[in-house]
Amino acid sequence: VSACNPDVTLAVFPAFPSRSSQMYGDGWITIGEAAIALDPIAGKGVATAMETAFRAFEAATVDPSWKALSGDYSDALTDRFDRHLAGRARVYEEAAHVFDDSFLPFVIPHTACPT
Repeated sequence: VSACNPDVTLAVFPAFPSRSSQMYGDGWITIGEAAIALDPIAGKGVATAMETAFRAFEAATVDPSWKALSGDYSDALTDRFDRHLAGRARVYEEAAHVFDDSFLPFVIPHTACPT
């Protein structure tokens, strides 16, 4: 329920990081948010999409079936995901020192209440 208007219901959607359990297979590869989805507050979605696309292109020039990747691609993306989680923790830790506990559950875009 909105604090501005009790008749309005706000929707809250989960915004947590995730990663694919399988990064590539015979003739296919995940890139961008299909590979690793980062927290939208502490993430860099466009940069990740570009990075994974470049890595996939490089891999495809070596072996279009992606069979030669072994674990390199998955390891690189898992490392990127782990670095994101560490950075994300730093962002939220800093936010916790700046804002009171009532703020963080409502970190969603909204407009100010009309007066």
